[in-house]
Amino acid sequence: MRNTFSWVRAASLAIVLLAVAAQAQDDRKWYVRADMGGTLINNTDVKQFIGPSSGQMEFDAGYGFGISGGYHMLPWLAVELQTGYTINGISDMDAVLMQSPLTVNVVYECNKCGKFVPFIGIGGGGQTSIFAADDEVFDTGEGTVWMDGGDADIVFAYQAFGGFRYEFNERMSLGFLYRFRGSGSPEWEVEDWYTGENLGTIEVDDVFTHTFSVLFNMKF
Repeated sequence: MRNTFSWVRAASLAIVLLAVAAQAQDDRKWYVRADMGGTLINNTDVKQFIGPSSGQMEFDAGYGFGISGGYHMLPWLAVELQTGYTINGISDMDAVLMQSPLTVNVVYECNKCGKFVPFIGIGGGGQTSIFAADDEVFDTGEGTVWMDGGDADIVFAYQAFGGFRYEFNERMSLGFLYRFRGSGSPEWEVEDWYTGENLGTIEVDDVFTHTFSVLFNMKF
């Protein structure tokens, strides 16, 4: 998980530095957008849970943060790079699912709608999906195991999003963002914390995440 946070910080820093460097152009075609809010994940079918399994994995409401840096190729069309993370607890387990995407997005904005600027976008890329358990004890049917720690998997991710922002001036605006993101089926190898024995694989079906965020946008 530390490695994931490290590359999220590195990508975020790159976006900010790009925006600072672009400020010298003073053409206001570049922008940085940060968003923060709540996340929900659909119930997800379980393919394996330390062996063949069925049923669904359910998730608690969580939270997330995103940061994007983009360039307006046209007044109404932009291309951006986005990263961030979401964290959701797994119901009935002392465990979490953390997701950290890195996507390239295309954004359409209504630049003739006054100070309220609606927008929509689509994007795709990769995502690091992390399963992390904290002293989770459960019965496999063949004995009790103690799971502590986690594993990460990189999967394909795609998304669609939309919202609006209110422009206070030519540079700064606040608004609301809804994002739907789907990802491929992640797999995680898990170990018994006490014995170090490899317990097997946890695999779930495609994961669908909904994010509802407040956003801040700055043009350069």
